[in-house]
Amino acid sequence: MLALLVFSAYSFSNPNREVTIKAGFIYNFARYSQWKSEETSKNSFNICSPDKSFTAVAMALLNKTKIHDLPIQIDTVDYSTAILSECDILYLPADFFTIWEGRILSKDLHSTLIIGDTEKILTAGGHIRFFLAGGKVRFEINLKSLERSGIKMSSKVIRLAVIQEQS
Repeated sequence: MLALLVFSAYSFSNPNREVTIKAGFIYNFARYSQWKSEETSKNSFNICSPDKSFTAVAMALLNKTKIHDLPIQIDTVDYSTAILSECDILYLPADFFTIWEGRILSKDLHSTLIIGDTEKILTAGGHIRFFLAGGKVRFEINLKSLERSGIKMSSKVIRLAVIQEQS
């Protein structure tokens, strides 16, 4: 985990590299988290996003990897047809936030880790926000929102985050 997180310390300007680093972070968030409602009957660990470029990069990067002994499934989801309760993680890049903002607090996302890029994601009920600082990808976590979701994140990850105390 730390190697992938330290990798983010390198400065970059290539958008695909930024997306690759974010996909790596998301993988590690999943690896070092536990869902209260983990089902034994699940066939896959589902990472969802409406962003096709993110899902393409994530598929290439995370091909044949597992989370909690489950193969990772990367899905591109549509706002109007998505069954979000099947998503373990929902990644919302800033371009998609306005459309999806109303669904973030819905009950079908109660045990879904919600990650985004916009400053509003944490106040809208999301759990993790990516941001750039000095050309490096960093992240902040809303611990209260994360706790309400029933998802427990390792202290190893939390120590690397900027903590937001928003309710």
